[in-house]
Amino acid sequence: MPTCSFPVLVWKNSAGIYTASLVEYAAPAAVAASAKSALEQLKSFVEWQYRQEPAPPLPELRDAKLVQYRVSVRPEYQDAVSGRRYPVSLPVELRVHCVLGKQSEDNRFASIPIPGLRLQLTRYDEPDVFVPRMVQRWFEDRAPGELAAFAPPDEVLLELIHVTIQPPVRSQRLQLRTPQLEKIADPLGETHVRSLYGRAWERDDEVREFATRLQREQGSWLLVGEAGSGRTTLLCEAVRQIERDLHGEQRVTADTPSVLRPARRFWQTSAGRLIAGMMYLGEWQERLEGVIGELADIDGVLCIESLPELLRTGGRESTDSLAAFCTPYLQRGELRMIAEVTPAQLDACRRLLPGFVDLFHVQTLKTLTSQQAVRVLERVAENAAAISGIRVAPQAAARVVRLFERFQSWQVFPGAVATFWKDLLDRSERKPDRSLCEDDVLTEFLKRTGLPEKFLRDEVRVLRATVLQQFESEIIGQPGACAAAADMVIQFKAGLNDPQRPLGVLLFCGPTGVGKTELAKAISRCLFGGNGPERPGDATMERTEVPRMLRLDMSEYSGPWAADRLLLKSDGDSSDFIQQIRRQPFTVLLMDEIEKAHPAVFDVLMNVFDEGRLTDRFGRVTWFRSTVIILTSNLGSVSNGSVGFGGSSQQSAARHEAAVREFFRPEFFNRLDRVVTFDPLSERAIEGITENEMRRIAGREGLSRRGVQLTWTADVVSHLARTAFDPRYGARPLQRALESLIVAPLAARIVNRSTALPTVIHCRLREGQIVLDEMPPGGTA
Repeated sequence: MPTCSFPVLVWKNSAGIYTASLVEYAAPAAVAASAKSALEQLKSFVEWQYRQEPAPPLPELRDAKLVQYRVSVRPEYQDAVSGRRYPVSLPVELRVHCVLGKQSEDNRFASIPIPGLRLQLTRYDEPDVFVPRMVQRWFEDRAPGELAAFAPPDEVLLELIHVTIQPPVRSQRLQLRTPQLEKIADPLGETHVRSLYGRAWERDDEVREFATRLQREQGSWLLVGEAGSGRTTLLCEAVRQIERDLHGEQRVTADTPSVLRPARRFWQTSAGRLIAGMMYLGEWQERLEGVIGELADIDGVLCIESLPELLRTGGRESTDSLAAFCTPYLQRGELRMIAEVTPAQLDACRRLLPGFVDLFHVQTLKTLTSQQAVRVLERVAENAAAISGIRVAPQAAARVVRLFERFQSWQVFPGAVATFWKDLLDRSERKPDRSLCEDDVLTEFLKRTGLPEKFLRDEVRVLRATVLQQFESEIIGQPGACAAAADMVIQFKAGLNDPQRPLGVLLFCGPTGVGKTELAKAISRCLFGGNGPERPGDATMERTEVPRMLRLDMSEYSGPWAADRLLLKSDGDSSDFIQQIRRQPFTVLLMDEIEKAHPAVFDVLMNVFDEGRLTDRFGRVTWFRSTVIILTSNLGSVSNGSVGFGGSSQQSAARHEAAVREFFRPEFFNRLDRVVTFDPLSERAIEGITENEMRRIAGREGLSRRGVQLTWTADVVSHLARTAFDPRYGARPLQRALESLIVAPLAARIVNRSTALPTVIHCRLREGQIVLDEMPPGGTA
C-alpha cells in the first residue's frame, strides 16, 4: 500500500489555537490546542476519507515551500439603499502566506489556505506578480470589517503528514505476492507465533496496550527492555491479538485457500538476513528497496531483532549502514519498523547515528519480579503437565528462581530462567518416571555453571579452617595471602558478597615468583572446580592447568588504542576475552602486571570493578558479577638482592601499599576490595615449595602408568632449595632446575629400562651431585 506525503499549513491565532489545513486539496481544517494534535486530527480524517473512496486522488505537489507576500488592498463600503460602493481613502497592507510547488514540469501550484485560494500557474506566470494580483482581486468588494478575519497569524508552519493509502476492506483478504520479503523474513502470524514462541505470561496489560497502539498509531516503534525481559514474546503476543481483532475467530490452516488468507503484516528478520548473500556494491540496497516496496503494498511492518545490528551492518561506519539507508524511508513514512533494543544499546545508537532513534516511538518493558517469574514458570509447567503428563515438585520453580537470583543476578527474568526451565521439562519428559524435583534442578544448574556442589547446598558445611589449609598446602610461605583468599571463599559460601559487583577484586602485590599466579589458580580450583587434587597434600594426583581461569598479559595493552583492543576486534566484533566471559562468567580473570596497561584501560576497568558490567560502544553489556578479578603487580618491590627472599612482612606490606596508592588514581584504588601483599620467601618456604614440586613430579602420568615410584632424601630437597633458588626471580628458577636436574635424567632412565616391572627410583645426594638409584619395590638404596 502506498504511503503519501501531504503538505499541510499550520497556523496559530492570537488566542493560541492551532489550525491545520491541506495545501493541495480542499478538506475540512483541523483545530486543536497544539500543532501536533491538529496534525493528528487532519491525518486521521484523511486516512478515513481514503478508506471510503475506491480510487482517491493522490497528492502531486513537489518541492513545496512557504513564502510570504505583502499585498496592498483597498476595502470598500457599500450603501445598503443605493448599492453604491465607497473605497476607503488609504489602502491596507496585508501579510499573506502562500505555499508554492510544482505539479509537473510545466505547471506550478500556489495555495493560500487562510483565504482558501488555490491557483494553477503556467511556467510563464511569475508567482511574485501573479499571486498578489489574484489576492487583490479576491479582496475586492470586501468591507473593512471583513478584513479582520484575515489578520496575519502569530505563527505559521509548513508541515508534512504521511498517510498510508489502505484499499477497501474487501480487498485486504487477498494474499499479495511478496517474494523478496519471504526470502529474508518470517511472518509473525498465528501459526508462526504458536510454533516458535510461548505466551507472554504476566504481561497482559502491556500486550493489550502495545497492540492498541500499533493499530491506532502509525509510525515505527522501539521495544526497549533488558535482554531476556521478553521483548520478542510480547511482540508476538501483540501480533496474535491484532490478528484476532482483525479476523475474529477465523483460523488460517494449511488447507485454507491462498486467496482467502489475510496478508501477513508483521515480518521478523535481522540485519544479517537482510544482506545475506549480497557480495557486490549496491546489491543489498536494491534488495532492501524491493522489500520496502512489498511492505508498502501489504501495509506491512518489518520487525528487527536488534536495533544496534542495523547500525553495524552494511558498511564500515554507521553512516553507511542499513540504518542510514532506511532513515529517509522512515522519515517519509514509507517504511514502518519495530526494533528491539536494550536501554544501554539505545544510548549507544543515539551516539552512533544521531536523529535515527528519534524516528521511533518507544514502548518500554519492565523487568518481571521474582514472584512473577515463579508464576511464569509454574504456568509453563502446567502446560507441559497437561500435554505430556510431567509431575513437577511444588517448589521446583521457586528453587530455579532462587538459584538464578543468588548465582546469576545479572540475568533478567524470564529470559535465561525460562530457557533453563523448559530444558529441564524436556529432560524430565524423557525420564522413566516423568518427574521433576528440586534435586534435578540443582544437578542441572551445577552442570551449567560448573560450581562445586558445596556452594549450592546450604546443608554442606564449608569451614574456613579447611579452606585455609587447602590454600596453605598449595601456596607455601604466604599465610596472609592465603587468609585473604579463604575469606573471599567463605563470603561467597555465606552469600554475603555484593550481588551487584564481581565476587572479588583483589590486587596481588609482591616480587616475582612468590606465588601470585599459583594462588589465583588455587582460587579457581576451589570456587569453580577443576582437575586438581581434592585433598591437601595428596601426592598421588598431578595438578594440571585449571580451565576456569582467563589470563591477560596487560603489558600487551599499553598502546594508545589499548582500551579498544581490549573490547573489540578490528572488524567491530567483541574481543576473544569478552566472548569468553560471556560464554563462561564463572571464572577467575587474572590480569598480570596491571601497572603496565594504558591509563585508558584503567578507565574501562573502573566500571567493571564497581558495577560488574562492561559496555562497549554498541551498547552490548558483558557481566562480571560471577567472576573473581585478580590483578598482579610488582609495584613496591625493591631492586636489590633481597627481592623474594627474607625481609619483614609488615615492612613489605607497607611498602607495596604505599606504591600502589601512589601509582593508581584514588577512584581506581577505592574500587579494589583488597590489596593482598605477598611476603618475600623464607628459606623454610623455599624448601616447602621444593618438596611440593617433587611430589607433583612423582605424580606425573609417565611414572604412574609405568608403575615407577619416585622417592628422595631430605638433603636433596635442601640442596635444590639452596642452589636453584634465585632471590631476584623467586621460585621460577627452581622449576627450571627441577626439570634439568630431576625430570630430564629421570626420563632418560625410564625410556632406557629393559623391563616393564614396577620399580622405585630413589634420588640422593652424592658429593654435591644428585644421583638416581633404581631398586625393586620395598628395597633399600
